[in-house]
Amino acid sequence: MRASLILVLIVAIAGSTEARRQGRLEIGLALRHWESSDASSLDISQTAAPLRLDLPLGDRFGLSLRANPGRSTLDVAEEDLSALGNVVVKTSWYALDQRLLVRGGVSVPTASTRLKEDELPIAALVASDELGFTMDSPVDGLCATVGVAVARQWGGTTLAAGAGYSVRAPFQPYDDAEEELNPGEELVLTAALYRRISVGATPALLKADAAVVLYGSDFWEDEKVRALGPRTDVRSVLALYPGSFDPVEVSVWVRLRARGMVSDGDKLVAEDENSFGPEGALRVRVGHSVAPWLKAETSGFVRFKGDNGYGFGGGHVFGLSVGPKIRLGRGTSLAFSAGVLGGSAWTGTGDTSLTGYEVRSTLVRAW
Repeated sequence: MRASLILVLIVAIAGSTEARRQGRLEIGLALRHWESSDASSLDISQTAAPLRLDLPLGDRFGLSLRANPGRSTLDVAEEDLSALGNVVVKTSWYALDQRLLVRGGVSVPTASTRLKEDELPIAALVASDELGFTMDSPVDGLCATVGVAVARQWGGTTLAAGAGYSVRAPFQPYDDAEEELNPGEELVLTAALYRRISVGATPALLKADAAVVLYGSDFWEDEKVRALGPRTDVRSVLALYPGSFDPVEVSVWVRLRARGMVSDGDKLVAEDENSFGPEGALRVRVGHSVAPWLKAETSGFVRFKGDNGYGFGGGHVFGLSVGPKIRLGRGTSLAFSAGVLGGSAWTGTGDTSLTGYEVRSTLVRAW
C-alpha cells in the first residue's frame, strides 16, 4: 500500500515495549480551502470526516479500521467530487514478548473507481501533496498489504526494522475507458529508532525512521507504461516536555526519488530527466496546559518541493493554526483548531500563488 504502513508497524511495536496497547476511536472533521491570490484561476475547498478505530483483541491480536469520506469543490470550474475513499481494514499479531509484529491489510473501494472527464482537474488538485487535503486519493483500486516488523530494546533505546509488500488489483480509472490500469506492486524496507533522552534537564523523546520504497511496473492492459524510481523517506521527531509546555514537538521530513522508467514503444527506458523533485517539511507543535482539563495548542509547518528535472513542479506552502484541546473525561478529549495557509504550488495553470485557511476538530476516545 504505502510506506506509512510499515512506519506505523514500527511505531506500534516500539510503543508496545513501553506500555500496554490501548483501544482508540478518532472521529474528525476537517475543512481546508485554497484560492489563488487574485481569486480568479483557482478556488478549491474540501470537507472531510476521517474516522479511525484501533481495537485490541487480547494480548496478541489487534484490528484497525479507517475510512475517509469527503467532498471537494472547484468553484472556478463549478465542479465537485464526492467520495468515501477506500475503507482500510488491518489485522495485527504480536509475538515474542511484543518484539515481533505481523500485519495484513486490505483497502477496499467503496464506490465507482471511474472518474468522469469533468472530474479530472479537481481529482489532480485533490491528490496534490502540496495542497495537503485530508482525502487525497478519491480514486483507487482494491489493495492488499502484508508487513512484518521486529524490535529490540537496549536500555532506553528501541531499534526496529520492517518490510512490507503490497499489490493492487486492476481497475478502470476513467469513465469512458474500456482498458484497465494494473498498478505495479510495492516493496517497502524500513528502519527506525525510538529513544527517551534528556535535553538539559528537560525529558524528551526522539523518534527517527527511514523507508525505501521499490516499485514494480504499471501496465495499461498488457502494455508496460511506467515504473517509478525508488523513493526514500527520512523523518525525525523530537518531543520535549518542559514543565507546563506539553509537548514542544519538532519534526523534519525529507523525500528523494530516483529517475523512473517510461514507455518507449514496446519497452521501458530510463527517463531523460527525473519527473520528481526533492521534497521536505518542517513542523513545530507546542502545547500549553492552562488547566487540568484544558490545553492550548499551536502548530506551524513549512513544506518545500523542488523543481523536477524538467524545470517545473516546485513550490512551497506554510501554515499556522491554534486551538484548544479539552479533556472531557478519562480517556476522552475534544480538540479544535483554526489556521491560515499560504505559499505557492504547481497547479494545472502553472506555478500559482495561494492563500487559504483550515478548520479542524477531532474527538478521541481511548480505553
